[in-house]
This record gives sequence, C-alpha cells and structure tokens, in this order.
Amino acid sequence: MKIEFSHLNSKPLAIPDFERLDAAVAADLKSRCIEAAAGSNAMVIDLTSVRMIDSSGLGALVALLKQLGPSGILCLVGLQPGVRLVLEISRLDTIFKIYDTRDQVPA
Repeated sequence: MKIEFSHLNSKPLAIPDFERLDAAVAADLKSRCIEAAAGSNAMVIDLTSVRMIDSSGLGALVALLKQLGPSGILCLVGLQPGVRLVLEISRLDTIFKIYDTRDQVPA
C-alpha cells in the first residue's frame, strides 16, 4: 500500500494511492497517519484516489480524529461521489472538515 506524506499549510498531509479504503488497508492507514500526525492536532488526507470506503475505513478515520485530541481537526480532501455519499449517510460529514481541493484547506 502506497501512502505519500508531506505537509500542507503546516498540517501533516497523507495522500493514499489506492482505490479502496477497506479492511485490507484501514489499519495501516490509521497507524501511519497517527505516526505522521504526532504532536499535531490537525491532519489532512487527500482521498482523491479512493473510490470506495467501507466501515473499516470509516472507523480508521474516526480513530485518527480521536487521536488528534479533543480539539483535533481531520480535513478530508478530494472526495469522490461514492465516498462523499457514505460519509453523508453515516453523518460523519459533520465531524470532519471536507474540502474539494487542497487549496481550500485553511492555514
């Protein structure tokens, strides 16, 4: 599983390069993002490549948000229509900051 890490507006940025955020990759994504976000209360994940997310993927995102602390912010960027729909149906779109592009993520 390939995940590129860098920074965006002083926030850790993860760019996974896989189409499915499911049980096969969710735990690894979560642990690598937690490591990358150490010492920060915010993180950005660019999900442009992800076309499908299941409950394991949702759980990984929620667990990561919890690791960021009580004032933690998890920004999700580039959601494909199916991924956005799953977040809306599960109402998780209310706990994450969602942006269409990386340029929209505030500093």
